[in-house]
Amino acid sequence: MKEIELALSQGKVAGLQWGDDDKPLIIALHGWLDNAASFHRLGPLLGEHYRFVAVDLPGHGHSDYLQPGAAYYIWESLDALYDICQCFTGQDIHLLGHSMGGVMAGLYSATFPQQIKSLILIDSMGPITTSAKQAPEQLAKGILEHRKPAPVLKVFRCLQDAIDARVKASQTLQGEEIAPVVERNLIATEGGLCWRTDPRLRRASKVRFTEDQVEAFWSNIKIPVCGVVAEQGIIPSQWLQARGALIDKLTVNRVAGHHHLHCQTEGAETSANLIHEFLKALEL
Repeated sequence: MKEIELALSQGKVAGLQWGDDDKPLIIALHGWLDNAASFHRLGPLLGEHYRFVAVDLPGHGHSDYLQPGAAYYIWESLDALYDICQCFTGQDIHLLGHSMGGVMAGLYSATFPQQIKSLILIDSMGPITTSAKQAPEQLAKGILEHRKPAPVLKVFRCLQDAIDARVKASQTLQGEEIAPVVERNLIATEGGLCWRTDPRLRRASKVRFTEDQVEAFWSNIKIPVCGVVAEQGIIPSQWLQARGALIDKLTVNRVAGHHHLHCQTEGAETSANLIHEFLKALEL
């Protein structure tokens, strides 16, 4: 594993790489409030066969915050992803995303289908939506939240206290599964450690996609797609059936584990094998 940095128009994006530069390229996108270290188990396994590049998305991990006045809306994140992909011009890109990262990867694959060779979704099947009738309420919620003062960051005495807090907030997680993510997400401050993530990431979006809009994107994903679905995950069955039916070349694989199954030993091993078989079938 090695640390990497990419210089984008929005600022520095940091990340981790497993595997050699001359191997087929996988760009991996983490979930909301996670970072590149969420692939600490999957990366070494896939790094045996691929150049596995996991980035810290803007505002997460060791990457820069967005500029003042900018927002972390899901569609805005595609600007950064476009620039990330441009850093690897001339190479076939296989895009992998977990949770929010999978939402980004799916939207991007539909928007720039000529840039992506294949798509891998880990417990992810598109964004949360609101109906058109709910748009005024959602806009009001977003405007009011953006006027609230930034929350006071909690200070932890030590790394273990921060791990315990993250496990308490996501009770399906075990400490050893999420510890690398927590450690990468901490920075020293007076009295101990606090979260690195941009507090603006917690603000509600002023606008959300409608289901019709998601259907338009998902119907435009024409590349091969490998879906890795956690048996104790968070994807609504309705999404899996309705949205999954819109993708022509989707293979769904159910894997034992929770939403962060790629952080679990067994889940990561099973997922890595499925992903490797999926990519081998593409005759890389």
